[in-house]
Amino acid sequence: MKKLLTAILGYAIILLLVLAVLVPVTFLCGGLMRLLGFTYDGPGSFLLFFVICAVCGFPLEIFSKAFPKAMRTLGARGEKILFLILDAASTTVVMLVIDDLMDSVHATDLSILAVAIALAFLSLDNREKKGPAE
Repeated sequence: MKKLLTAILGYAIILLLVLAVLVPVTFLCGGLMRLLGFTYDGPGSFLLFFVICAVCGFPLEIFSKAFPKAMRTLGARGEKILFLILDAASTTVVMLVIDDLMDSVHATDLSILAVAIALAFLSLDNREKKGPAE
């Protein structure tokens, strides 16, 4: 019984930490989208839209982070620009598909594009890359 209670408490803490990060970002993005024509039937559909977008966009986000790094190891330049383009494009595609599938939300193309670009800049890694340790 003690193991079960510990596991439940651990998952609850992790869930609260994830929500502490996601909820403010969701409301910030939702507010920006609302200014640009985003409408929804209720708060539940609003949150569901962003949760589904986050879950469905996760595999594409991994690709958009890994591909520029792989290109950089091959000697290509412009890693940050490539990341911004891939991340914004993948977020845009995911949001367009989810918007099309959900009847309770309606997002304009401009609102989706603005949020996708903003999220791409927010997730940009600004740390300088160091070469291999010598």
